[in-house]
Amino acid sequence: MSPRLHALRGSLHKSPHVSQNLGLLPKLACTKLRVSNGGQLSFRRMNGYKRTITSSDVLRCSPQPTAQTLASAADRQQLITGSKFFQHGYSFLYSAESLRHHANNVHVPEVIILGASNVGKSSFINALVSQSNAARVSHRPGKTTMMNAYGIGPPPSIDRSLLQKGQAPPKHSLILMDTPGYGYKSQASWGGFILEYLKERTMLRGAILLLSSEKKLLREDKWMLRTLAESNTRTMVILTKADKNRSQWSEKCDHLANDVRTEMQRLEARLGNGWARGSGWMPDIHVTAAHMSASSKLGNGAGMGGARLAILDMAGYSPKAEVEQKAETIAYTGQIVSFDDIVWKT
Repeated sequence: MSPRLHALRGSLHKSPHVSQNLGLLPKLACTKLRVSNGGQLSFRRMNGYKRTITSSDVLRCSPQPTAQTLASAADRQQLITGSKFFQHGYSFLYSAESLRHHANNVHVPEVIILGASNVGKSSFINALVSQSNAARVSHRPGKTTMMNAYGIGPPPSIDRSLLQKGQAPPKHSLILMDTPGYGYKSQASWGGFILEYLKERTMLRGAILLLSSEKKLLREDKWMLRTLAESNTRTMVILTKADKNRSQWSEKCDHLANDVRTEMQRLEARLGNGWARGSGWMPDIHVTAAHMSASSKLGNGAGMGGARLAILDMAGYSPKAEVEQKAETIAYTGQIVSFDDIVWKT
């Protein structure tokens, strides 16, 4: 069964132009959910694919047909909560060029962001936290050798008895680890450096692999997927630059997502090390267009709402109506902390 692109937006919207393009995907179910999340975009001068992408809080390629549904109040609350989490607190923490240079961390979940040079990692990170210059950018593609750690969200509730003497409590509930781009002019030492982190970092909860929807699945991308599979790192793929494909964006994203799933299924069967669908790699592939507008104005649009929720889920947080930290995170923090406490407690 062919994969399907599911767009979750705000009110039912029918556009002949959009229908014509989305019609390339048989039985595509597409609803529109628009949430008031602080974004300041104006749609008056947008039409066709730009309006569709920018007004979509969740864009997701799924291996199964998605029935047409309207967003519930719980859906809207999840998106708003996720947006507030990422916008509540942000700070650059440190840079590291080897594992020993990373700060000690035994309390806060970490998610690593990977991608080829010029895949749009900086734009993606900026859009996540709704800031225009949050990510540190190299003007020489492939020359960056540092991993950059960013603190996201409000301080977590941690029993002070769990802290070492003289240790300050964490200021953020999540750490995003940005990495140098692989591929074009990348440093020869890149693979060993990242692989060491993937294998040894105890608070690592998973990896986000960004792939450009403008391109096919490249040899370097397959190598990165194999590296993640061999290290048994939980993996989620997010497509970037959907808008660059113009009116063919849905078809191209769908085809690339299908190729990615096929490759991950092949790796699962070949390795047999427990890196499996659902627990090791995620079959749903999110689609984003983080550079369509200024990061401070994009809000949850262009698929960023869905990307935020997916990252929170990977980190161990489940933003639902009544939510607690997921069991795998509880095992590392030693206590149950409600998501509301994480989001709202200062």
